[in-house]
Amino acid sequence: MISSEKLKSLMIPETGPEGWGVLKPHVSRGALIIVSDELDLAQTGAAVARDQADLVGEWIYTGKLSKPTPSQVSEWEKGETDFLCLVVQPYVLVQLKKRLRS
Repeated sequence: MISSEKLKSLMIPETGPEGWGVLKPHVSRGALIIVSDELDLAQTGAAVARDQADLVGEWIYTGKLSKPTPSQVSEWEKGETDFLCLVVQPYVLVQLKKRLRS
């Protein structure tokens, strides 16, 4: 079995920026998961992929992993938020990146 660190290192190149339009369909199927900035996206993806239920459950309980709320979705519709994404089937893990106004 592949180690957590090796899996994390494989996921780092798979993370990337994305806009709301690409992510919107994943909300309706319940697959979009918000990852707190307190967590490393690749490490979180590795934990999800390895089905580390205790760790993932703790992150959900503490609010470090969550599903988007209707008010968040409404805010994202304005197009002022970018996302750092990682697909871990069947989920799409995202971290929010607020756009800087010029």
